[in-house]
This record gives sequence, C-alpha cells and structure tokens, in this order.
Amino acid sequence: FTMPASNVTVTATFTAVVVPTTYTVTIETATGGKVEADKTADLAEGETVTLTVTADSGYSFESLSVKDADGTEVETTAGTDGTYTFTMPASNVTVTATFAAVVVPTTYTVTCETATGGKVEAEPTQAAEGDTVTLTVTPDSSYNFGSLSVKDADGAKVETTRQADGTYTFTMPASDVTVTATFSRKSTGGGRGGSGGSASSGETSYSVSVPSKSNNGSVSANLKSATKGSKVTFTVTPNMGYMASGVTVKDANGNEIAVTDNGDGTYTFVMPDSKVSIAAEFVKEGTETPNTTPTPGAEENCPSEKFTDVDQSLWYHEGIDYALTNGLMNGMSDTTFEPNSTTTRAMVVAVLYRLDGSPATAQASFADVPADAWYADAVAWGEANGVVSGYNEETFGPSDSITREQMAAILYRYAQYKGIDVSAQADLSKYSDADAVSDWANTALSWANAEGLISGMSDTELAPTDTATRAQVASILMRFCENIVK
Repeated sequence: FTMPASNVTVTATFTAVVVPTTYTVTIETATGGKVEADKTADLAEGETVTLTVTADSGYSFESLSVKDADGTEVETTAGTDGTYTFTMPASNVTVTATFAAVVVPTTYTVTCETATGGKVEAEPTQAAEGDTVTLTVTPDSSYNFGSLSVKDADGAKVETTRQADGTYTFTMPASDVTVTATFSRKSTGGGRGGSGGSASSGETSYSVSVPSKSNNGSVSANLKSATKGSKVTFTVTPNMGYMASGVTVKDANGNEIAVTDNGDGTYTFVMPDSKVSIAAEFVKEGTETPNTTPTPGAEENCPSEKFTDVDQSLWYHEGIDYALTNGLMNGMSDTTFEPNSTTTRAMVVAVLYRLDGSPATAQASFADVPADAWYADAVAWGEANGVVSGYNEETFGPSDSITREQMAAILYRYAQYKGIDVSAQADLSKYSDADAVSDWANTALSWANAEGLISGMSDTELAPTDTATRAQVASILMRFCENIVK
C-alpha cells in the first residue's frame, strides 16, 4: 500500500488448517483363502476401497463382511470382475471373509461283466451317488438279448428303467455296482414254424435248468445257459414261514456240483461241460422235514365243470382240468372253454411263459408284437430264450393259428431250453402224410411223437400242418408237463 501522511495499523486474521482424520482397514486372516484391499491405511471418510477375494485350491468363497468400529455392517457392492467395493466410514473397519472346503463327491465304479453273445456298455463308468447311469445292451448278430441285472456291492438289486430308445438307466447307489446281461443264441431255420433247426458255433453253451414249480418256494438263475468255467448265480426264495433245507446242483450224469452259499439267499457254482439241474427243498421254519402236502383240491375238484361246452365224458376232459388247475390255460369266458377252437401262436407261448414262472424280460423285436399286448412279455421271453422265432425278423404272427408241427417245434425248443434230453426220435414214415412234415419240423415232430406228446390223427395220418385245437393243446401240455418237464 502507499503510506499516507499518518501512522497506520496493520491487522491480519488467520484460520486453523483442519487435518482430516484418517482410518485403517484391517483384514482378518481366513482359512481357505484371502482378501486384499487396494488401500489399508490413511483412509479418510468417503474414500472408496476395493477388495479382491481369492479362494485357495480346494475351497470356494462363501461370504464377505465389512464392519465399522461399533460392529455395524458397512454395505459392499460386488463388481463384475469379482471384486467388492465399499465407502470408508468415519471409523476403522474390519474385513472378514469365509471359505468352505469343496466337497468332491465320492465316485463308484460300474463294472459290466463279460457275457457270451453280446455286450453291455455303461455311460459313465464312474459315478457319484444319485447320478444317472445309462446302459446300452448290444447282442451279437446271432444272439438275442435275454435279461439284465444290476447289483450293488452287497448283492442287492438296483432297479433299472427301460427307455424309449432301448437303453436302460439306473440311479447310482453309494456303492460299486456290477452289471450282468444274458444272451441266447437265435434259432435258425424254422420257416413258418418259427422254432425249428439249431445253430452252433464258437464255445459250447450248456443249459441251466431250474424247477418250474417248487413246493413252498422258488428258484431262479441269472443265466439260462452258460459255457464251461462260467460263474452261475441262482437265487432260492422260500415262501413266508419256510426256509431252504437243501440246495443241490447236478450235472448231466447226476454228479453233484460244488455250490457256494453267499449268505444272502443266492448261491454260485462254476459251470461244468454239461447241462446242469438246480434243485431246492423248503421246510417250515424251525423244522427239518420238507413239506410235501399237495395243493388242496388239486386232484379232487373238476375245474372244467363250470364250462358248458366241455363234455366230461370225452378224451380231452383230463387235459383241460390239468391245464386249468395248473394255471396253464383259462376259459374263453366264465362259462365257455371253447375246446374245439384253434389256438394261436401267442396263446401257446403265453402258456409256456407261465410254466416258466413269467420271468422279467426285455421287449420283443417283432413289429407285429405291440409292447402293450397281453402276450408281449411272453413272446419276448420266448424269443430271448430260443423257444420261438418269427417267420422273419419283423413278423411273429401272434394271432395265427398254430399248427401241430409248430406246436411240436416250440415244445422241442422249450425242452432244450430247460436242459431236457430230446434225443428220442420216432420213425414218421409209418404215416402216409409224413412227406408233408416241413424240413425244419421233422426232428421236433419225431421227438414229440416218440415221447407220446403228438400222436397221429389216425394210425396212418399225422396231419402235421393241421391247426391244433384248444382241447388238443391242453392234452399235449398235460403230457408234456407230467412226462417231460416233470
């Protein structure tokens, strides 16, 4: 300033400079990972802090917490890059993160046993409990698929579901599992008879026979036939109140085969180089005497009496009673049996299927056998076990009337399937129409005639291509069950 012509007084004012209070970010140590802040000290209220969370290998990030000095939660915002940000309060803050160990599910193994005649493939072959496993069953060109079994490490059955595409699925238990499939050789030849001829190549397979009926229990085997050295498992199931008292396996010469009791109702043995027969006896629990009491009324009653079209005085009466008593055939209505009506191919296969205990089976391959038909399971069983085949790969002809030679061929193949001796042969040349027997049916019809199952319509007429009536079928089945299957 310019000095005036007088004294002057100078006065100044000052304001204290306020230094902002700063705060710190404390990050607590965590198991399984770490948190890093872009700034941890000299932070003023209002500043933005960025946190980066990193989980260790084998751990996953679970939660993040930022609290001020009073324990009040400070809001955080998750970024798109996996970072978190918050605005610094007028307080020190503490950052806490939690991490959880990643639980790797225990996986179990799916083992598909090697089978003669085809293969089973699993996807995946390692699975955790609750996972879905898909099985693809592929028979070899000359074999049919028979049955499929999945069991856990304790031998308990694992349920499978057949899918629309022909695969099977199951839910993996908390255990390794073993998958077993059986296959049977396809019939060859047979023309319209559907079951003539035989095929043989490769390793010989021998039949495994179980009783079709047992007093007070049942026996079932995982294989219908097996090659020498194969392991065969069979299940003995007593009825309620009964127990198994004796289990035997014998070869074709009647020699006993060593059997291992698995302790869970199943038994195993090693297949010899011959057919085998499995037998079991059942006794009441707490006793050692087998129950031989016959089924009440099995012989005393006359089940055909209610049918108005069954003449009790005719030759077929006993056969019809036998078929009805043993559940092999039923009436066509409540009051009629129709003894003179023809019998279809489906009916005959259904009878033998019931005789074999109606086991679970896959779906038939024939286009004319709908999956929901009453005879579908029976035809599938017959096809899988070589008892019947179709006219060709697509056609079975379930509604076609069965001829006498077709009936002989089917019974012949069923006897083979059950491991029964079919070596008996009769000379058919005594019949004037012997030349009418189809080539594929000659051996089977010779056997059936020798065994007294199918005799001539007269001393000189065999009538091989005539259709078989229901009365004839009932009588043939009675002789077959009593004299052949036993």
